[in-house]
Formats: sequence, C-alpha cells, structure tokens
Amino acid sequence: MSRAIPSCVLLPILATPFAVRGAPYVSCEPASPVPSNSIVCAASCSTQAADLIAPVLGEYDWFGSAVAVSGNVAIVGAPNASVSGAAYVYARQGNGWALQAALLPSNPTGYFDEFGTSVAIHGNTAVVGAPGRQSRPYVPTGAAYVFERFGQSWREVAILTSPLPLAGAWFGHSVGLHGSTAVVGAPYYYGDSTGASGAAFVFERRGDRWVEAAELSSPSSAPGPYDGFGWDVAISGPSVVIGAPSERVAGLDGAGAVYTFEPHGSRWELQSSLVASDPVYLGHHGISVAIDGNSIIAGAVGAGSPGTGAAYTTGAAYVFERTGQAWNEQSKLVATDSNGPNTFGCDVEIRGGVAIIGGGWDALPAGGGLGSAYVFRRQHDDWNEEAKLVPSDPSPSDGFGFRVAICAGLFLVSAPFQDVLGVLDAGSVHVFEIGPSGN
Repeated sequence: MSRAIPSCVLLPILATPFAVRGAPYVSCEPASPVPSNSIVCAASCSTQAADLIAPVLGEYDWFGSAVAVSGNVAIVGAPNASVSGAAYVYARQGNGWALQAALLPSNPTGYFDEFGTSVAIHGNTAVVGAPGRQSRPYVPTGAAYVFERFGQSWREVAILTSPLPLAGAWFGHSVGLHGSTAVVGAPYYYGDSTGASGAAFVFERRGDRWVEAAELSSPSSAPGPYDGFGWDVAISGPSVVIGAPSERVAGLDGAGAVYTFEPHGSRWELQSSLVASDPVYLGHHGISVAIDGNSIIAGAVGAGSPGTGAAYTTGAAYVFERTGQAWNEQSKLVATDSNGPNTFGCDVEIRGGVAIIGGGWDALPAGGGLGSAYVFRRQHDDWNEEAKLVPSDPSPSDGFGFRVAICAGLFLVSAPFQDVLGVLDAGSVHVFEIGPSGN
C-alpha cells in the first residue's frame, strides 16, 4: 500500500511489534565548521549499542513518526502499522532497550485512524493521538487514547474526544502530558466563526476518570482560517504551550506564534504570546514546541539563518526564558553549517539546559534530504552548538531528524521513512550518546 509522504511544514507524519538492533548503525559528526566548545564526535561521541526498529517490518509503517521519553521509558508511534496504527513502549536496560508493551486502540475504525501520530508519556501514564479515528463511517473526527501502567503491563483507561466532533479537525494531531493533565491539539478545529483556526483541549484526571477541563483557542485579534493553533502542544507543570505556526504576525502570513496558558481557579487563561523577534513570511514559528520548567523552545522551519543564500528555508529555533511571570526571547538557534533548505526546527526538545533540534530534510552534507539533528548546550545566557548527529548510512528522504527526544543523557532521533532490511519506509529510531560532557 502506498501513501504519500507528507511535508514537515504541511503535514507532520503519521506512522508492529518490536526489535532492538545493534549498531554501528548510526554515527555522529562534529559541527562543521566546529564552533568553540563543540565536541569533536570522532573523539568523544559514541552511539548506544541499540537502535529501535519494529519486529515485524511493514512497508510504509513509518515507525518513529512520534517519539517521547519519560525517565528511562520511551514510546514510539507507528501510525501506519497494524492497519490502524500502533505505539510501542520500551524500557532502557543497561546499554539496551527492551519492549515493555505494544499499544493498540480498543476500538479501531480501520485504515487511516493514524493511531500513533502523536505520543506523550509521563511516569506511568501515556497518551497516543489518532487524528484519523472515525466517529462514524467516513467521518474522521479524531481521538486520543490514555494508557496507564500496572506493574509491567499497560492498559487503556480512557478515550478522549472533542466536545464537538468535527470531521477533519485533526483532534489528536498533537498531545502533551504532565502528571494528571493532558492536552490534545486539533489544528483544524472550527468550532467558532473564525473558521478552521484550530483549538487545543485540556483534560484532567479526576479519580479514575479523565474529564475535559478547558477548550483553548487562539487569542489573536484576527485569527485566520488555517492558523494551525494546536499543531504542536507541550506541557510542564501548570504551563501549557501551544504552537500556531501559520498565524499571521506583523502583517506576515505564516510567520507563526506560540501561546502559553495556565490555570487560574477553574479557568485556563492566556499567560503569554510569544513571537519571534524577527518574524518572516512563512517562518512557521511554533511548528514544534517544547517546555522544561522555565524554558521554552519553538521551531521555525522557514525562519532561516543570517548570511545564507536561502534564508527563508534553512530554519531556526527560538529559546524563551521565564523570569517571574514574563517570558522573553533568550536566543535564536541556527545550524552553523546551514546554507540551504533543511527544515531545521522540524522538531525540538529541551531538558536541563540541553536542546536537540531536528532537521528531517537536511540537504547537507551530500544533498538529497538526508536529515540531521543538532545538539545545543546552554552556558550561562548563551547557547552553543555542541554536535551534529547524522546517520552512518544516509539515504535520501529517510526523514532522519523528523522527531527527537532526550533521555537521561541519550538523544533519540527518528527516521520514519528509512528502508530497514529492505523493507520500504519501515522506519527506525536511532540512539546517540554524546561523550564525557554529555548531559
């Protein structure tokens, strides 16, 4: 079965039970040119002894279309596997990973449910998005499934849906989770007069039930019909972060914006509106978002970098820091070797002063959309590029860097369109460890 590969900018990917593969399958190279304080990977960068692939490889499964980590547990989405999609939970054991569970929806509605398009995990709870799930035949309104761990097994405990199920809203396109609060994005939700500008829904666990706590919509004074509010979401503590990457900003279509919300009593209210200090046309600021305490990072795949010949396509990521109640832009991160299209910022993650930024269609160094991921480390108020991660056996259009995650000093980088053992677009997740100074 053939499915078109969606664009990082226009359609983050959608994606069978488990295997661990040993490897010198991935390697990393130093940033080029190597900035000061950069790790030279040949001397101090190594890979974990295992990469993750599916145990039963299927064409166009797109394993690695979504990746999330909590502690030493990772969850990987494969929305084209097992007909309706699947998600797999792995536990880190020593230098390897072991399958803990294969998660499937209890009520699949057939092809294109896309269960596993988005994943989130925190402690003993996981959420898996299925934006194509049908509420009735041929009406894909979407859903998100909540699973909880009991001992070594995982069980589905709730199915989250929007209060007004709308076809094509993509409810479940993005999910976030922290403690007893989940947030689900529906970037084409059109519940009011603004058209399909998008929405995000907050759910809270109360006893043994998950209930809707809030519906969040764009606070823009002039929301557009395809702003993509809810394209990506993240949550840390009481703060919810929502990207609207196609919003018009400063008269620039598609410049993009990011919003933060926090609860006040029984209400969720806007806390901050974050836009890039240098917005550009089709910058798509907010196509990816992540938060760690008082730090937010937002990808902007069209923002570009100064001094290149294609500044509108190279991509960037913006770091915001909170002081008191105010969020302020701290840094704009760009790849030091970026001189052409690479969708840098396609995905982002930040943990403890370390950030990883994916560029799933990086044309460098050999061209052809090979992909890469970049690691940055904060030193005081500066962020420095520390390493560039690339596959050792690159192939055009693997999507390496499409999704990224950080796990206790390890960096997980997905390649959902990679051919694995001769199986077309089966997908994989590569695991890197950065040498002695790795966090």
